[in-house]
Amino acid sequence: MRNFFFSGPVDRGKKLPHARGVDRTGIADRLEVVMKRTGWTAREWARQAGLKESNHVNQILRRLRADPKAGVSLEIMCELARAADVSLDWIVTGAEPTIEPDARYPSRAFARFLARVMGLPGLAIESITEVDDLPVDPGIPYWLSAIEAAIPAPKQLPAPQRQARGRKRKP
Repeated sequence: MRNFFFSGPVDRGKKLPHARGVDRTGIADRLEVVMKRTGWTAREWARQAGLKESNHVNQILRRLRADPKAGVSLEIMCELARAADVSLDWIVTGAEPTIEPDARYPSRAFARFLARVMGLPGLAIESITEVDDLPVDPGIPYWLSAIEAAIPAPKQLPAPQRQARGRKRKP
């Protein structure tokens, strides 16, 4: 049962532990449910997802079992979800996805969903809803880049003033 369609790469720098709403303790359980439903071994699932030998599902499972808050690459999770034809949102949070359809640019809806899973600011995510002048759907990487560009830069704090140490000079 296909809940959504994923196409295109995801920023390799994103990690799941930094995302809000992630049920990290259940990710390993849901990965095992997928293996039972598909009948795949962990090695077979990794191959189906096109992962390198070093990214076997068994290693991910062991790491999550040892430390439920361990980092798992969002890109790898996307590839595993796509290969098994399951919802990334379900694997990550345990909930079925709620993707509002977007007739004009279908990839924009999924990019908004991914941005929510990654914990990006809501105002930045909503900034792409006003775009309506592109001749074709530019794809998920374009929308994610636009969302990240809309995130305000952190304010720079003034450098602290250093006080001289040592003896005070006599005037």
